[in-house]
Amino acid sequence: MLQSKKEDAFQPVHNNFSGAFFWGGIITITIKCYIFIILYPWQFGKSGFKGASYLSKILRRYVEDGLPAEVVDYRRLISTVAEDQGIRPDSMKKSIRRFVTDGWSKGFSDAWAMYTGWNQHTPPDAAAAIKLICESFPTFNEEMRSRIQKAKNMEESVHKSSAEEIMASNRLVVLDADRMDSYVYYLTYRVQRDLYELCKENDSFSDLSWDEFVLIMRQYKPARDISVGVIRKTVSNFLERGSFNFQANSVEFFHDSDEAGKEEDWLHFAQLFPTDIGCALISLLIFRAEFLQYRRQLCSGRDFSWETYLEELTQDPAMWNEIITAFRDAVVRLDFKPVWQLEGLKELAGLLEEPEHYEPE
Repeated sequence: MLQSKKEDAFQPVHNNFSGAFFWGGIITITIKCYIFIILYPWQFGKSGFKGASYLSKILRRYVEDGLPAEVVDYRRLISTVAEDQGIRPDSMKKSIRRFVTDGWSKGFSDAWAMYTGWNQHTPPDAAAAIKLICESFPTFNEEMRSRIQKAKNMEESVHKSSAEEIMASNRLVVLDADRMDSYVYYLTYRVQRDLYELCKENDSFSDLSWDEFVLIMRQYKPARDISVGVIRKTVSNFLERGSFNFQANSVEFFHDSDEAGKEEDWLHFAQLFPTDIGCALISLLIFRAEFLQYRRQLCSGRDFSWETYLEELTQDPAMWNEIITAFRDAVVRLDFKPVWQLEGLKELAGLLEEPEHYEPE
């Protein structure tokens, strides 16, 4: 079921992370927390900017240090990360400033108010942006973790998903673990299917069957690693555009060409990453749809808080239906082929033919 609202949602809190833990005096970031550290700056602008990458690195160091928010020396934090990156602190802050300013001009200003409480008419400067993002991250981390806390761990030997499970997904319980997994499996299949279709356009791979392709993907780690990057970048590009269709009607997940990718009623593909990482990406898509619906409500003249909106969303099936319909439509419209082509299909094809890259999943 949809998570109910939390008290003080999206308000800055002290540095207290359930996504990090101590081991022998050294703090370790869990993989979920690390993914959220990478994803959080994307809520404020385009991920392609160096400033977004620098913010992620600063945020990671902030989490690793594990200090209470009120005693953090941000000047020293910035200098340390800049030194690690081999650049001057001023240069790093200029990159962050460009990222923040560009994002603000592209419609991300609402995100600053929602996540960090920044309600000014102009974007924060680099120093303020760093502080706001660091101190508001714990709430974002907890919110995202709560959305995927029911996601079950898939056994490593399982590499298939029921096609009918996706087709028959119940929109009112879509955040149930099984339903979340279904969308993760679909993205995992689709990114490989798009690559396969591009490979088939190359004479060297024209006779390659889907089963042979899946076997290659399962045996060669570089291909799987690049696939994960393609999913991440494609989702990021979609989130930047915010092109959710809230008037979408029927959604078709599969085409005639997908029949070759099925075994009876099951999708056939190589596992790319743990289910919880995929659930984090799915949650971001759902969360973005909710945020855009909330903004549409405000533009229509409604005057209510984010917390009130979430409460109404849990009680109003029509509102939730609109969210899930837009989300499902967005998942179907994710096109991985452009990113595959930009990332270098020929280079990947060469990697697949080199035996030294053999590393079974």
